[in-house]
Amino acid sequence: MIRRVLPTGPNRRLSTASGGVPRPGMASGASRSQIRVGLVDQETLFRTMLTEAVDRSGDLRVVASLDSCAKARTFITPGKIDLLVADVDQRDGSGANLAVDLQRSDPRMGVLIMTRHDVTALIEATRRHLRRPWSFASKLAPMGANQLVAIIRRAALEPEGVGANYVEDNDVFSGLTGQQMAVLRLISDGYTNQKVAERLGLSRRTVENHLLAIYRALDISEEEVNPRVAAVLLYLSHTLKL
Repeated sequence: MIRRVLPTGPNRRLSTASGGVPRPGMASGASRSQIRVGLVDQETLFRTMLTEAVDRSGDLRVVASLDSCAKARTFITPGKIDLLVADVDQRDGSGANLAVDLQRSDPRMGVLIMTRHDVTALIEATRRHLRRPWSFASKLAPMGANQLVAIIRRAALEPEGVGANYVEDNDVFSGLTGQQMAVLRLISDGYTNQKVAERLGLSRRTVENHLLAIYRALDISEEEVNPRVAAVLLYLSHTLKL
């Protein structure tokens, strides 16, 4: 479970632009009970974009935005953050190794890996060997800021992780966009269209349109079966959930 901390003094934050220079600053009007995020990524533009999106959310706050493993090991001490967001590729090593070390020191800390690579093997390894499974998201998926923030929030709050309980069959689902896959995963977990919309920061109408596109892409006929049930069964049969 995430331990939400009420700040008792000036909040310190590590600058995105400089790659990790402390600076004061909780945004004006920000909540005094927030999930603390540590972001480690060598791409300055990505860190800047994600930091701004997270800080606008209200319930999340980037307290460390760093561009290397070395800086992360220095600044991210046990109890400092609730969720580590890191790419596997770092300028001075592996983000996966960094996450293992930081989580070993702070077992309650969640981990979200965002990367451009296929990390199926890493997903398998974390499921088998880690007490708290990691979450995973692709940088290549067509997601906006709201979707990224929703993933970060879920990764922090859900002990089973996001994206850590499945391995996708790329041939079956290759016709779906990243957002359509996110909708399919959530309806497979039992969420209603309205709840899916809230989770992903979309309108209910957009979710309904995505579902119609999913049915067409998966060649599911509405005349023969309940398309929602058929899509969920197809998804579950091609993942490790069955």
